[in-house]
Amino acid sequence: MTDSRSDATVQLARNLVELLAPYEDELITAEPTSPGVAHLRRAIGMVIAEACYWITDSSGGRAYRAPTKGGGTPPID
Repeated sequence: MTDSRSDATVQLARNLVELLAPYEDELITAEPTSPGVAHLRRAIGMVIAEACYWITDSSGGRAYRAPTKGGGTPPID
């Protein structure tokens, strides 16, 4: 992955967090009176968490996810 592509994906992840965070806040506020939004709030929270992980992961989120030549996935540690 080139540096410019990595920078672009980090920026996309930041934009996604900025876009979704206010919606998550509104759903948190609405959840007590509309319990049906709980699943949507959790889904948005998971997307935000993944985007934050992508932003903070110095390798662009591919350090342990890339398959090895043997086809297996390397361990996290």
